[in-house]
Amino acid sequence: MPKNWKIKENVEDVTFQEDVKVLDNFIPDSISKEIQDYAFNKAEWQYTNQSEGQDKSLHWGSNIVAYPNPTEELTFDEYTELGKKDWAQTISKCPAIGEYWKFLKKYSPVKRYLPDTPSRGLLNCSTGGHGDISHLDHSDNLYVVTHILYLNDDLDIDDGGQTEFYTRDRSEIVGSISPKLGRVVILDARIPHAGKAPWPHYTGRRITLGIQCYLQDGKGNPIKLKHSNKTSFNMLKRNRVMQSLDFKPESWIGKFGIPNNIVSELIETTDKTLLEKKQRWGDNLAGRLKEEWLIHKKDVKETSLKFLMGCVHEYLYKENRGNPVTAKITSMWLNEMKENEYNPLHQHDQHLSAVFYLKVPELEDRVTKKEGIQRDGYIEFVYSKHDRKVIKPVVGDLYIFPADLPHCVYPFRGKGVRRSVSFNVLWESNNE
Repeated sequence: MPKNWKIKENVEDVTFQEDVKVLDNFIPDSISKEIQDYAFNKAEWQYTNQSEGQDKSLHWGSNIVAYPNPTEELTFDEYTELGKKDWAQTISKCPAIGEYWKFLKKYSPVKRYLPDTPSRGLLNCSTGGHGDISHLDHSDNLYVVTHILYLNDDLDIDDGGQTEFYTRDRSEIVGSISPKLGRVVILDARIPHAGKAPWPHYTGRRITLGIQCYLQDGKGNPIKLKHSNKTSFNMLKRNRVMQSLDFKPESWIGKFGIPNNIVSELIETTDKTLLEKKQRWGDNLAGRLKEEWLIHKKDVKETSLKFLMGCVHEYLYKENRGNPVTAKITSMWLNEMKENEYNPLHQHDQHLSAVFYLKVPELEDRVTKKEGIQRDGYIEFVYSKHDRKVIKPVVGDLYIFPADLPHCVYPFRGKGVRRSVSFNVLWESNNE
């Protein structure tokens, strides 16, 4: 039997070599063959976006647990209850899937951490030349592990259909696993991967059963990750993928998580900016701050720029309905906010604006009696008198929004500084 799973809180410690397990001859043949029969002959399929990447990831899927993503915002308990209902329906249609789950609960390397029922599950089906793109099976701040069960017995090495694994920035392939009936692959959901489509000459269907689980501690509570792993709210969102804060579609805000290594690079860049003090930028801004400095593009490391522009293009991909665009950062500046400094309500004059946080002070708790919420040091977006969104600054969080969306930053009391970097973007569609 496979060795027990090692929990890793920091995403920097997660590797393909250590955190992807391939198990052959693991589950009983009778279970895999019964699931195979259900998948190929009885399952109900829907042709839709089953992963991130919008229309790039359109392929066939059949719900096992909590697919597609719920459209409404749910608490963890509500989400769990929804999953239990789906699971009951699934095992009534295919008891072998229930037996497979019992087997995982007893013998999987992560057995001691598995919940009572799967958190999410999907039968994935790809046809020749039409399959998945790179993605994460990841959550906001909860530890997720995926089990993939392969259901094909007719895919040769030259037919394609392998599962590929990538570096964190998705620039290189670090591993590839071929589909084989009954093979189970277990992976840390923070590893980018894709179930590639078979080659066009293959006329069959490549089908896998993917089950994702929020791992639990000994008391039945979900295992939480350190903030450094935070990406955005839902599973199946990539490391930099946006999350709509959803208070007005006309003033859509995208939220992204910046990896630790990029945060460190940007802190280094801003430390240098503060030390050299090349060009004050406060006269071009609305802020009531002493320390607002222009950041020259040449002073920003290439890896940081690539990541930030990747977030911009991710945002524009949705806003422009997948049409290709050209975008550029027109200006970038540092805001080193100290106690009692603030930014009044204002707008920017480009197409998009963005802000991300590198340092956050120890804020005194001053909840307003009238509203019952904290505002000190928070950013507030204002659509109208009654439509506002107050957001707490958190190191590593990046927000992209329309430049003409009014916003302000409240003063604070407390030790430390509130260091943020803002930038403006111009873009245009490449479509004629």
